[in-house]
Amino acid sequence: MFGKRQANLTLTERAQAQITRWLEGAQRTGRLKSPMVGISWVRPSGAPREGWGIGFYDRARIDELPGWLFIAPEFEFWVVQEWILYKFDNKVLDINEQERITIEPQDNQAK
Repeated sequence: MFGKRQANLTLTERAQAQITRWLEGAQRTGRLKSPMVGISWVRPSGAPREGWGIGFYDRARIDELPGWLFIAPEFEFWVVQEWILYKFDNKVLDINEQERITIEPQDNQAK
């Protein structure tokens, strides 16, 4: 781990619900003992463009992985891409019905 950082990133209610469902699914598979959210900028296979992605890391292993642990008011998350470290302050993460993830300034979204 490269370090810990504070971030004022909040979740909409539907993002919180979706992340909870994904975390529960990750726990059910048994591959991750204690899953935690990872946020990255990605271009999924077959996707027309890049965008925010959410994956999961095993909390028990983060000390040995490259990346940063972010501590936000509502949750903790892992980031490995250094160039996105400053993209999370005073922002709101939302996940729509098509599972598209957005991170917008807090002024632009209502919780």
